[in-house]
Amino acid sequence: MNIRRKLVAGLAIAYLLVFSGFLFYTNNLILKGYLEFEHEDIIEQTEIGLNTLELRISEVSHTTSDYAGRDDTYYFIQNNMRHFINDLISTSSFIENELNFMIFIDNEANVLYSKAFDLTTLQSLELEESTIDRVLGYEKIVSEHQVSGIIELNKVPTMIATHEITYSDDELPPVGTLICGRYIDAIEVAKLCDYSYQDLRFIEYTDSPIDSSDDISIWRKDENTIIGIKSIYDINGEPYLAMLAESPRDLYNQGMRTIVYFYGAMIIIGAIGGLLSIYLLNKTVLERILGLSKEVSNIDPRSLESKTLSISGDDEISRLSEDIDGMLQTITEYQTRLTSQERMATIGQTAAMVGHDLRNPLQVIYMLSSRIKRVAKKIGELGETEPYVREIEYIDENLNEQTSYMNKIVSDLQDFSRSIALQIAEVNLEDMVMDVLGTLNLNDSITVSVEFKDRSEIQEIDGNYFRRVVVNLLTNAVQAMHEGGKLTVEGRRIDGKSVISVSDTGEGVSEENMRKLFTPLFTIKAKGTGLGLAVCKRIIDAHQGEIKVDSEEGKGTTFTITLPETQENEAETQPVEAAVSEVDVSAENV
Repeated sequence: MNIRRKLVAGLAIAYLLVFSGFLFYTNNLILKGYLEFEHEDIIEQTEIGLNTLELRISEVSHTTSDYAGRDDTYYFIQNNMRHFINDLISTSSFIENELNFMIFIDNEANVLYSKAFDLTTLQSLELEESTIDRVLGYEKIVSEHQVSGIIELNKVPTMIATHEITYSDDELPPVGTLICGRYIDAIEVAKLCDYSYQDLRFIEYTDSPIDSSDDISIWRKDENTIIGIKSIYDINGEPYLAMLAESPRDLYNQGMRTIVYFYGAMIIIGAIGGLLSIYLLNKTVLERILGLSKEVSNIDPRSLESKTLSISGDDEISRLSEDIDGMLQTITEYQTRLTSQERMATIGQTAAMVGHDLRNPLQVIYMLSSRIKRVAKKIGELGETEPYVREIEYIDENLNEQTSYMNKIVSDLQDFSRSIALQIAEVNLEDMVMDVLGTLNLNDSITVSVEFKDRSEIQEIDGNYFRRVVVNLLTNAVQAMHEGGKLTVEGRRIDGKSVISVSDTGEGVSEENMRKLFTPLFTIKAKGTGLGLAVCKRIIDAHQGEIKVDSEEGKGTTFTITLPETQENEAETQPVEAAVSEVDVSAENV
């Protein structure tokens, strides 16, 4: 599975986890909150319906108290004078007070007067004896002088209220009881609904869809209807009715719509966010990684030096490309070093062979030159012609010069090919420089300046090897000043190290050639082996030092040698042919 597929799979799993979390959150918190609001709302609506019912019962009770406290009612009960009751109880009394019947009884529970009224047809009716018996059958109505509540009359729930009949100034004793009733019929239920702004119904307690105790019970009938149920007790304290306050589940449905909208928004946002994330990751990460991978796969091992990786930006991927580019550069450097060491090994092997093969013929030439010199001397002693003697001496001088030059080449070859074992001793560099200058063929056009400061002339080095360095540097400086100039040798101590510089005002070296000066067999001279400076560098490296060159064409060249103050005796460098085996190009070092 590639990175892109892994990324899509990871985003999908992450989205499903987040979506599952939100699903759990909405079901357990948001939906639960809506259900709690709905619960509180239906309880409040049911309580409003119950309060309205109690208010209507209190209205009946207030009306009963009003009529029972009138003097005309008292006179009627006491003296049975009907004109008082006829004037008191009229059609308007029933209509205005919304009463369905009135019953007047004396203190012995004898019915003195009763009357019924149909609030639908607005007609007075005779109250049936069975109804009166049913009312008086409630012991509480007869035994207590002031009662209000609900009773059952002929299977019709009825609001009932009683009050003792008294005189207005309370000086006379009660003479009876007034009983007033209001049927809880369809008309009354409609009024209860109007007054409470609730959808109310009354059913038998035994017909209640759920068990309802003293508290309000909640019945979620379906997804669209919720009902609050409250038990209604009669005046004897027995459960008689169940009041149902029905309400649409607007809060619940609103909550469900909110959750559905929320889920839809989550899906849309998740889809957009996922696509946007994939697009951004594809643009900012995947395409760049694929581009980097393609560039790396297209790298030719044979041309690492010409390959450069470049990924734009300033982030981990661009830094990775820089690291890979740096690794390629390191590999290139190791390849270059390996090639150089292999080349030097070949040169060293060749130099050792050529030096050995040339040494013997050179000795023969040198011996023959000595014999020519002796013969020329004897010829001169015998009085031979002077021009021939001078010719022989010229030949001998040139042979010696060329032999010395060839001997130097052989020495350079052998020094370059063999190990350097240092014999450290304290040497006066200033004396060494002056001694070497004395052996050079300096013309009058060259001025020399030698100055060592801070006792920098005293140095622990191998005198024999270091003399080769001084000879090479001074000889090169003299040869660079064909038309004269100034040769300067300076020594000083900087940061605990000795620094020796050899400067000339000769023709200088180009920047391109300056980088190759210490490369074996490279030379800018008409006559030169290209080994002198390479040997110098090997000797300085063996002394744990450093040699640098600074030059400008037409102005001159300066070689600067930096040496530590102390050296370890018997320090040794390996011959060039053995150096190759020490070049570590393993993957760990690269």
